[in-house]
Amino acid sequence: VLVVLRDLTSLKVAEKALHYQQSMADVVRRLSHRFTTVSLKNLPEEIENALEALGQFMVLDRCYLRLFSADLSSVENGYEWAGPGYARSYQGGTASLSHLAWSLEKLKNKDVITISQISTLSSEAAAERELWEHQGLKSIALAPLLIGKRLAGFLAGGSARAVREWTEEDIYLLKQIGEMMIAALERRTHLEN
Repeated sequence: VLVVLRDLTSLKVAEKALHYQQSMADVVRRLSHRFTTVSLKNLPEEIENALEALGQFMVLDRCYLRLFSADLSSVENGYEWAGPGYARSYQGGTASLSHLAWSLEKLKNKDVITISQISTLSSEAAAERELWEHQGLKSIALAPLLIGKRLAGFLAGGSARAVREWTEEDIYLLKQIGEMMIAALERRTHLEN
């Protein structure tokens, strides 16, 4: 009697990773189509829908798109999705960026910011730590959004339920969806002028 045993763990892991990548590609394709066909009047609603789709796919508690003033002195608190049981953190309007020098400098350098555990941020990022903890977040990732070479804003995703280790796939998805959103907003600006 011959018995053959194989450890299928690595195969299962590979299958799961492939399924996730296919699902991620489907999200990108679906949202890309929606942003290329949306009417200007429905763009704000479509951005909110995309933030919700992104948050649900990535299993996040918050997603938001923020747009900077041309001189990078303020941020427009315009688009946000908060998961069930979480209130939106902003109610519109603009806010000064003067106290958020640490994150602004990183975004100016086109760095993606990934914070797995907000409570461990250095004193240099104390203002950001206070802001994100006030929002109830434990982890956050921010992808800079550019129009040409100009920093126009960022797309962020946050976790309030648990500390999160950000993956390359997470960053890719934030960047891709953010680029779609900023391109649609830029298209709207050109068509309105």
